[in-house]
Amino acid sequence: MEGEAAERAREEARLLPQGDAAWAAEPEPVAVIELVDREKPAPLWAWILLVFSVLAFTSSGVIFSMMPEVPSLTLASWRLQATSVLLIPACALELAFWTPADVRLRILRSMGLLAVNGAFLGLHFGLWVLSLQLTSLPHAMLFITMSPVFVALASWARGRPISRGELAGTALGVAGGALLALTSVHHGGGSERDPSWQGDACALAGAGLFVLHLEMGRRLRGFTPMLTYSAVVTSIAAGLLVVGAVALEGSGLLGDRRGHASFGVLQWLVDRRYIGMILMLAIVPGIVGHVGFNTIVKHIDSLVLTLASSVEPLLGSCIGYALGLVSAPPLLTYVGGFTVIASTIIVPIAGHARQQRAERLERLAAGKSQNAMRTVELA
Repeated sequence: MEGEAAERAREEARLLPQGDAAWAAEPEPVAVIELVDREKPAPLWAWILLVFSVLAFTSSGVIFSMMPEVPSLTLASWRLQATSVLLIPACALELAFWTPADVRLRILRSMGLLAVNGAFLGLHFGLWVLSLQLTSLPHAMLFITMSPVFVALASWARGRPISRGELAGTALGVAGGALLALTSVHHGGGSERDPSWQGDACALAGAGLFVLHLEMGRRLRGFTPMLTYSAVVTSIAAGLLVVGAVALEGSGLLGDRRGHASFGVLQWLVDRRYIGMILMLAIVPGIVGHVGFNTIVKHIDSLVLTLASSVEPLLGSCIGYALGLVSAPPLLTYVGGFTVIASTIIVPIAGHARQQRAERLERLAAGKSQNAMRTVELA
């Protein structure tokens, strides 16, 4: 017995140093995290498509402002109608040849959710176009890009973790909005497209509805093909805007093409004054912008896409000023505008940093747990 005990003691003494050596030879959890966090670089074509997509989004506000005589809901319905006309044939091909039968059945069962999401998109577009006709182009485009701030507020309201950086970015966005509202009070009330708090509020509400649209769309896109999702949601949004234009603006079918007394929900199809600009809206921001973003989202991090979208207000204002569509804004508009842009950059960066810290802590805890288990086994 004593011999067996001595043999076991010698065996444990022999194993412990080897275990310690093996333990020390293992890489630290931080080193593993660095390898996990390092993503594959995006291909060059994805960055080129990102540039074209941002430029495409920027053109929409400028083109809208070139048709101030068209009622807002009618104009928004024209834009989505034209986009739907281009997407529906592609959707039909996708469903017929590239979508399994079980996925088609699931899409059919989810038409209610698609309709609700289409309503969010329709209201977003309607309020955005209305804001372009009630306030200045820089104000409308700045407020419509405050969606990251709404994401942070929604996370806080649901009790989700939110960092001090996200809270600071949200507060910065509120401060920038207050400065823009101040310029609306002192600079508004004159000519057409002067800043106004009504237009700013419409753009802000449009940003909130866009967040709801994205949150629901993320779930629906989990099983709905890209072209099918885009065509269905866009068509439903277009139909909602057509109903709103008829009910609230008194729009007819084709309108009065001899003057500006009335407009029709299908007038863009027969009126050569508008068909070119509407088709440009459908092709450039509708197809190049939205479909482009949906294509590169698999290659470029969503944080980068959010930051790239924040450039849109500056580009839109520069284009609008160069075309003589907007006047030089007062100093407070510049200060408030850059403050809002800063908030849309700070909030997603802080959220991304918080998520990375949480993942590192989780993996570090998992590594310590594994090391503790080895210690118990060796003991």
